[in-house]
Amino acid sequence: MARRDLEVLAHADLERLGMVLPAVTEATVGLVRSGGGGKWHVPTEKKKRSEHCQHAARAAGEPNELVLLDVLDQVCARCAGQLPARLPDAVVALWRACSLTVAADRFVGSLREDTRARTWLGYAIALDRSPRKDDARVRELLRPVLLGDEFGAQAWKAMASWSQVLERAEEQLAVYREAAPPTVASVTVGAALDAVGREAAVHEQARVLERAVGGDRRWTEVGVWDCVRLS
Repeated sequence: MARRDLEVLAHADLERLGMVLPAVTEATVGLVRSGGGGKWHVPTEKKKRSEHCQHAARAAGEPNELVLLDVLDQVCARCAGQLPARLPDAVVALWRACSLTVAADRFVGSLREDTRARTWLGYAIALDRSPRKDDARVRELLRPVLLGDEFGAQAWKAMASWSQVLERAEEQLAVYREAAPPTVASVTVGAALDAVGREAAVHEQARVLERAVGGDRRWTEVGVWDCVRLS
């Protein structure tokens, strides 16, 4: 199945982030569908086999000009990959910038609501998922649009929204760092666990506990020491 090049966006997300950009919310494309309804398709010449979708050529009627924001989730996945070519480059850039901003905002929310213990491993994972890795991409997408007359003002608005979400993400990462245990203590505890783990007696006790937990039901070994080591 083809990759969906444009992410589905919700008007409520755009409104919450101050990104109700007419170039995105009012963008229209001509789409067709078969007589029985179902998915929308990017039209192709009648009786000509579509290179991207076998159903497109069989779709009935003239194309309908539809607001893409409202119907993108109803577009055939194979045809969805053809949509960027049907839109101005600036609109595609703004759409993708909005998608990345919405994803960044969700990251901020998930990190804020995560109630698990703060660890340096968890911080490393959060850092890898953080929107800072997308900052250069967003700026690259918007740079050529910022200077244009038609969509420039909307691009500046998108840039402002992105910057605000990025700042909130950095604030949440800083809060996470503050809540994590001191690095020296983490290293010391890890080294102590490694040292204890090398003691044969510890592993023998672990095996006794494993057999006790398993009883006569022949459970798979639970790895008691591994559980302690990773806790």
